Amino acid sequence: MTTNNDAFIRRNRVSLGFLRMVLFSQLMTIFNVNLLDIILIVMNEDFFRDRINQELENISFNNLTELGNKAIHLKLIIGHGWRNGKYEILRRDEAVLLSEQEARVYLENLIEKTDF
Repeated sequence: MTTNNDAFIRRNRVSLGFLRMVLFSQLMTIFNVNLLDIILIVMNEDFFRDRINQELENISFNNLTELGNKAIHLKLIIGHGWRNGKYEILRRDEAVLLSEQEARVYLENLIEKTDF
């Protein structure tokens, strides 16, 4: 079964690729972007999402490291860092393995108790 569009394309020997090109050209003019930008946005959507997630993880990691370093500076702990997927906090009398969020709360509370 042929549609009117198929008949038009055959009658006028216009390829579907050409029609897409004309449509993209009109869209690029309307939105003031070029084809390369459109292609890059479509191709790199996952890449950008992954980069944003990675940056958020880095910020979180850096924040936890800063808390641990502050606790060492205040002589509240003697060490901290990642061990087997958990965050280890070393005190003189104990070693605690916590999730990232638990470690953050633990260190914040420890530091808060010493800040007057």
